[in-house]
Amino acid sequence: MGKSNEEPTMTRLEDLRLLRELKEMLLEYVTTIFTPTHPAAHGFALLVCRHAGAPSRGRAGRSEEFIVIRAIVYLSADKSVWKVVAESSRAQFGILPALQEFSKDLEREMGRMSDRGGGKRKEKRWEKSGLFGEEDGEKWRDEV
Repeated sequence: MGKSNEEPTMTRLEDLRLLRELKEMLLEYVTTIFTPTHPAAHGFALLVCRHAGAPSRGRAGRSEEFIVIRAIVYLSADKSVWKVVAESSRAQFGILPALQEFSKDLEREMGRMSDRGGGKRKEKRWEKSGLFGEEDGEKWRDEV
């Protein structure tokens, strides 16, 4: 019997484990990047945000959902006050691609941090003019 040329498919459990490990890694990245600018923070979290897209013509008017990943910092001990510190630069139509895209964004920011050296870094904030990222004018902006 010959081997199939198809890639092996992941089981649902393997898929969930991969998602959990990726989220843990991203949370570690967020903590590394934003703790210097939020030393009194009460922790960080990732939000997986689903948004309805425009209805598609090919699917009888059904709208596709897209996913944006956001990182937040808790500003109060009871976690009732928080703010967004980062957001994925591109919306995706699946959780895994959205998490992978956000990891690229955070890795780029870690590269910029290491290029600047160990000195105190300026606060960064997202500046947005469009939803889907840099093509629409989204970029990091230094704040003093």
